Amino acid sequence: VYARLGDTRKAMAALARGVMGDAVQEEDAPGKVLGVTSRASTIINVKRFQDTARTIEQHQTSLKVYQTRGDKRGEANCLLLLGQAYQETQRLGQAAETLAACQALREEMNDFQGAAEAMKRRGCVLADAGDAGLAVEVLEEYLAAVSGQGE
Repeated sequence: VYARLGDTRKAMAALARGVMGDAVQEEDAPGKVLGVTSRASTIINVKRFQDTARTIEQHQTSLKVYQTRGDKRGEANCLLLLGQAYQETQRLGQAAETLAACQALREEMNDFQGAAEAMKRRGCVLADAGDAGLAVEVLEEYLAAVSGQGE
C-alpha cells in the first residue's frame, strides 16, 4: 500500500517488519532503503550452510560404515557426495582430497565413468581454490580419459 502511495520508507519498514518482525524500525535508518532482500538472502545462505554441515556429518558417518563393511561402491559414492559438500562450504582442500580418493577408488573398481566424474569435479575445485596449474592438469587428464572412452 505504501509503495503505491509513493512512501518508500514506510513501504520498506512494513516489509522489514514482515520479514524480521519489529526488530527493524523505520526510524533506525532514516533516508535509507532497507535491504530486506539482502537479509532474506543471508538467512537462506546461513540455513543452507547449516544443512550442508549436517549433511557432511551424516556422510562422514556413512563413510565409516561403508569402509567397515568393505562396500567400495558405497564408499566411492559417499566420497563423491562429501567432496561436493566440502566444496559448497568452501573447504576446498578437503574437497580436492576427498575427490582424489573417490577417483582412486573408482579406478581401482574399474569404474572409469565414475573416476572421470570425480576427476572433473576435482579439477573444478582446484580452479576454485586458485590452483590453476593443477586444475588444468587434472582437467586435461579428464578430457583425455573421456575422449578415450568413446573409442
